Amino acid sequence: MKVLLVDDEEMIRNGIYEAIDWGKLGMEVIGQAEDGEEALQIFQELEPQLILTDIKMPFMDGLELVEKVKRLSADTYIIIISGYDEFQYAQKAVKLGANDFILKPIDLDYLEQLLVKIKMDDEQKKMKALEENTLKERAVQSLTVLKADFFKELIFRKLTDEQVKEKIQELWTGNIFAYNSVMIIQLDESDKDNQAVYPLFHFVKERMAKEQSQHFVEMNKNELVICLLGENEFVVNNRMKMIMNTIRSFQVQYAAYSFTIALGTVYSSLASLPDSYEEALEALGYKFILGNNQNIFYEKIKEKKENQASIIKNIDQEIIYSIDFTDKENIKVEVTRLFSNIKSAGRDSYLYSQLIVSSIYMSSIQTLNEVGGNMGEIFEDPMKELKQISKSHTIEDALHQLLTSLYKIADYVNKRGGGKIPNLIDKAKRYMTQNFQTPSLSLDDAASHINVSNSYFSIIFKQETGYTFVDYLTLLRMEKAKYLLKASSYRTYEISELVGYNNSTYFSTLFKRQFGCSPSEYRKKV
Repeated sequence: MKVLLVDDEEMIRNGIYEAIDWGKLGMEVIGQAEDGEEALQIFQELEPQLILTDIKMPFMDGLELVEKVKRLSADTYIIIISGYDEFQYAQKAVKLGANDFILKPIDLDYLEQLLVKIKMDDEQKKMKALEENTLKERAVQSLTVLKADFFKELIFRKLTDEQVKEKIQELWTGNIFAYNSVMIIQLDESDKDNQAVYPLFHFVKERMAKEQSQHFVEMNKNELVICLLGENEFVVNNRMKMIMNTIRSFQVQYAAYSFTIALGTVYSSLASLPDSYEEALEALGYKFILGNNQNIFYEKIKEKKENQASIIKNIDQEIIYSIDFTDKENIKVEVTRLFSNIKSAGRDSYLYSQLIVSSIYMSSIQTLNEVGGNMGEIFEDPMKELKQISKSHTIEDALHQLLTSLYKIADYVNKRGGGKIPNLIDKAKRYMTQNFQTPSLSLDDAASHINVSNSYFSIIFKQETGYTFVDYLTLLRMEKAKYLLKASSYRTYEISELVGYNNSTYFSTLFKRQFGCSPSEYRKKV
């Protein structure tokens, strides 16, 4: 504790200085002054915590010094030294903020008691302040965790509108900014030693700690999601740029590592934050096309995304439909044939291959669903499996990883089906799935394929599936039509032909009968 001695008599100052064992009390005399003006100057320069001052001094007396010091620092301790004839002045000094007084001649034992009392009071105040700060820090940390959990639940669409309102009232004292966007930061090579990730995430959080409009969600050891909020779109975009610049400047220290930053659209409603997250996630998938260490904006890839549907016209859709996902040999032959086509796709080969991979993978899921299977029983995270394939650096690597996944699905389907998969009806259903786009496909064709009579096939098909052949085929075609309406830009008449109907008007009538809306209305909904 720093102490300043103030008295116009040098002998008294030195006497006090020599008589007290300051070190034993945890104190240090850092200066002496002979009047109030000099004392005030030393106080402002050295900031002592305790001042022992006489009352009567030239230029500036003790009362004025007390008043000015207390204005500058209310926490500074002051002990007044006064004579008996100055007692009224000492009382006035206490009213002005002095902590205590001692009369001349000075009783050194009593002075030491006063000093011990002040030291103990100072220690208690420091301890209390430390405890309060610790509690505040813990509260802030706890609140930060709760907010991160809230945003994680929000982006995964786990909260109802009512729950969102309740959480906001619990976690924020005022209004929360409505404009929002999501940024994902991902280490490009997940199998690489990720020692750079921890300092990066810590660095970003530290730099942004004072900003109440950035909220961090650590998805895994290699991926950080940042939910950005702001009062308008301009502010949110500026915060995006600031964080990107911060990350890229940090990256200079870790040149061996690369990070991809993906950004969703800025929305004006917090309810749209999950949309922005899903867009950022989709943008992240474009690493397959654009390469590592990129800043990828969903808005910029949106146009490419809308044009992807036209690319699928170059894909031999019949090949995808013809794959038997229960037959490993068939899978290998047909998928390899498709990837051979990819190699001749020219400059769009990466985009082309990603579309092929997605189409095949989703078709395999449909086969799995048809036998009542569950992708979660094969892969811990099915979409992560697709994402991992899409992240392949070469077409050959993508082919290898895709075949590995499809073989696992085939093993599962065959094992789950046991004696059911090879039976007649399942064989007929696979035949229908592979040929539904043929307008002339009939019950006769399916019966002939499994070598049974038409009448017998009609009976056992209804018994096994609960549908007539025509109803099942119609349902199959309608489901395929739904997929194409959602995933492509084909016109209604083109989709009609792709799913086996030459008459688009008849197709539209069946579609509306099945789903309660026309194909164009369905497309608008999705």
